[in-house]
Amino acid sequence: VGARSAGVPLQRVASVCPVLDPGLTMDSIENGPAMYDWYFRRKWAGSLRRKQAVYPELSDWDERVLRLDIRALTAWLVEHHTDYGSLQAYFDGYSIAGERLAGLQVPADILMAKDDPVIPYVTFNDWQLPLSASLQTAEWGGHCGFLENWRGDGFSERWVAQHLGQAARGG
Repeated sequence: VGARSAGVPLQRVASVCPVLDPGLTMDSIENGPAMYDWYFRRKWAGSLRRKQAVYPELSDWDERVLRLDIRALTAWLVEHHTDYGSLQAYFDGYSIAGERLAGLQVPADILMAKDDPVIPYVTFNDWQLPLSASLQTAEWGGHCGFLENWRGDGFSERWVAQHLGQAARGG
């Protein structure tokens, strides 16, 4: 929302399955199909291990911390590495639910699936977008899947390329 005032020259944004309300998304991960919790914890722990290998002086976590559940790991990192003070303050800091994108100053293209098990579609009901934003919803797509065939080809990659390519061509 504040990219231009921060000197970031964004011309357009494209987003697939954006997290609107981080608290609700966390609830969905914890209470949904176990594969999502497993997937996100594995990816995040792997990322933190790689960061620790490159920046050991900035990494004060150990394997005990990396084995925490996703909410506890997030809370630990927020408390030890941010100025937010609490997990809820952190979630509030990056929530884009409700009217938070009303002041968006660049065109935005957003793709969402109604069957996303991680980001509840109901969170989109009260979303207030500026006229420069376009929300495209698909009946199916899961969480960032939008698979078209058994090879795993996905619609979302082409969708992002199409929308950002249009911006690059001045359209």
